[in-house]
Amino acid sequence: MPFGYQEMDVYHIAMGFVDSVHTLLALFPSPRPSLLERLESVSVDIPLTLARVSGRTGTAMLASDLREVRSVVYECQALIEILWRRKLLSDKESDDLNGPLMVMANLLSR
Repeated sequence: MPFGYQEMDVYHIAMGFVDSVHTLLALFPSPRPSLLERLESVSVDIPLTLARVSGRTGTAMLASDLREVRSVVYECQALIEILWRRKLLSDKESDDLNGPLMVMANLLSR
């Protein structure tokens, strides 16, 4: 029997996003720039925050809980833009990562 948050669409998108970030970062040689390490950390924070706040309230999350998860999504998007501006991510890589973030932000705005 899955936990309630594991049945949420946004959780599945977040886990796919974590996998995409991991696959992308595996292409970079070690040691990776600290901003890339931060991207990995922040991407993992999305499903972790979702699990934590749903543990407080269940799948019927409060608006404040949705804002908390959405703020992590926004942080991740800002980090991707910084990486793109510093030429650590290509246009395509940036676009590919921003797509799921936009979907999650929309789902968390309801």
